Amino acid sequence: MILSRINYFEHKNDPNYWEIKDVVLTKQNVIVGLNATGKTRLTNIISNLGKILSAKAKLDGNWSLQFIKDESTQYKFDLKINKNKIVCEKIWENNSLVLERTNKGGKIFSKSENLWHQYTPPANELTFNVRRDLLHYPYLEDFINWAQGIKGYSFSGIKNNQISIPTNPNEQFSDLSAVPFIVHELQNNKEIIKKIIDDLNQIGYPTDKIDSIGLQQPGIQNIFVVRLKETDLKCTTEQGIMSQGMYRALCLVVLIEYLLNTKKQVGTLIIDDLGEGLDYDRSIKLTKLLIKKSLAAEFQIIITSNDRFLINTVDIKNINFLTRKGHIVKSVNYTNNKEDFEKYILSGLNNFDFLQQKFTVSKN
Repeated sequence: MILSRINYFEHKNDPNYWEIKDVVLTKQNVIVGLNATGKTRLTNIISNLGKILSAKAKLDGNWSLQFIKDESTQYKFDLKINKNKIVCEKIWENNSLVLERTNKGGKIFSKSENLWHQYTPPANELTFNVRRDLLHYPYLEDFINWAQGIKGYSFSGIKNNQISIPTNPNEQFSDLSAVPFIVHELQNNKEIIKKIIDDLNQIGYPTDKIDSIGLQQPGIQNIFVVRLKETDLKCTTEQGIMSQGMYRALCLVVLIEYLLNTKKQVGTLIIDDLGEGLDYDRSIKLTKLLIKKSLAAEFQIIITSNDRFLINTVDIKNINFLTRKGHIVKSVNYTNNKEDFEKYILSGLNNFDFLQQKFTVSKN
């Protein structure tokens, strides 16, 4: 199941009111916009919703969303949470209401009995967390599976001098800075290591070998750093002396191969600031590699970037151009501006020029 449309707002009548309108998503997506437009906040909205539905966080907000499960099944989902209380929770399956809940209680449709069940859940608990039943309410499982399949990472946030020490196995793929521990786990798995090396070669980092070594720290055990053998060097290159761009690309490649080849659930992969610190050629190659893997493994990918080279590598129909005026962020995309997009495609200009044009228009 993929997320296909987002409308969201918070703190409607407060000074810190913030709203984002009409973001339309496909399987492969790039979110672009000027700095401080709302790209990272948008990805956080998606990631946080996953945490809320998975009972990993309790956050206020107002979501109006659409999802596509397959060719025959689509969902609409409205959720409003205020001061940790569920104000509204509604689900439509193919335009038929199957869940309607307010702060006073609600009703949920049983597929097996073909009738409504009345229920009164705790005011601070979502229906997903208190009413699961595969026979009666299979549609709830689609949302829970979607939430559990979200993986989000900040490309620009990774630094080669920072190491996160995971305290449990699930944390190994929650943070790019935990990648040295993943490499340590995988280094005897020749098949996955080969795929990682092949990926690095594809994006422009010719590599013969990758492994991890223990870092000696007084009083601390089991800390690892990554090292690799570059094809044109006789020595190894350890994590601490890699360029930021090289290390970020390495971490992302390692994590993706780990997720895809160890049967970890991946439904939506979110990468914020992709390409930050990379040169023109490697930025393009990394983007193409990620999109290729998304197509092959059938997961949804959502990338944010201001990298003009990266923006020009993707289909303009898969781009959301964000503009902000005051507290409101709007998305310009192929779905809500089809005529403008079609004219621009015929012009032969590149995607980055469209970005500049739209921002110029939005400022006037």
